[in-house]
Amino acid sequence: MTRSDHDPILEAFDRHLAAVERLVPAVRPALVGQAERKPIKVVAGTAVRRGQGPGSGRRRNLVLVPIGVVAVVLAAVVGVGLMTGPVDVPGGVASPSPAAVGGCPSPSGSGTPPITGPCRYTAALQPRVEIQIPPGWTIATDSVAELSLRAPIAGSGSREVGTLTIGALDNVAVDTCVAPGDAGKTRPWAPATPAEGPQDLMSWIDNGSGIPHSPPAPVTIDGRAGLQTDVSPGIGSLRSCGGIGFLAKLGADDRSLRVGENEAIRLAAIEVDGRTIVVATHVPRAVLLDAFAATADPIVRSISFR
Repeated sequence: MTRSDHDPILEAFDRHLAAVERLVPAVRPALVGQAERKPIKVVAGTAVRRGQGPGSGRRRNLVLVPIGVVAVVLAAVVGVGLMTGPVDVPGGVASPSPAAVGGCPSPSGSGTPPITGPCRYTAALQPRVEIQIPPGWTIATDSVAELSLRAPIAGSGSREVGTLTIGALDNVAVDTCVAPGDAGKTRPWAPATPAEGPQDLMSWIDNGSGIPHSPPAPVTIDGRAGLQTDVSPGIGSLRSCGGIGFLAKLGADDRSLRVGENEAIRLAAIEVDGRTIVVATHVPRAVLLDAFAATADPIVRSISFR
């Protein structure tokens, strides 16, 4: 540009545009989820043509579009529209929260209908426990000693029903072999220490119950380590006991934890607030245990003691 072409306004604009160009990255980073798309190329600069200004005998530069500025604005608009991850906020990171799950309707006795949609339920059981219940389950019992749920067992031709029980263990049977219809005598459950409750229960099943069961295996419920066994008396194994093995009573209402021949209970034990808590998945036929336990597993995983 000669001194005769000197235009202070155009020079000031060129200096501003050069500063904008320095702010535009050479290669724009890909957005989350856009890795396989072709990258958007940002071109920074000006489109310039030579021409004669009207009424003037000298050549001059005509600035048509500041493309770098437009590209920066476009990139900002597109980026906001495609953002799917956490958003930085002052003092931390705010992540999109999932839709809240509503509370379950309160049970109303034996006529309580099945749950129709996923819901959260806070039980009367002590220590207080909260669970998420899928559709198809019914709240059968809720007391300070026991929470019991029932659901049809998928794939069982006669629409057999399985039960999931969460209970506080306060006693165990003195004799697991009792006459039919007899609730049986119990003794207070007194592990060596509260933390040893799960191991002591498995030792009692091993050495004192006389009921066939699988070797105890580690289990974790609500982040608490415990032990689990499948109690499954085969046909004829409890003939001298009238076909019933009595394990314990849950609470003052004399509801008993028992298992019959050819039935099965997946019995887990953990320690919560100094008490031994049992989680028992019961089916009327041992062959149905794995299928029903898989159905009950989402509820067990949702258990949260408060």
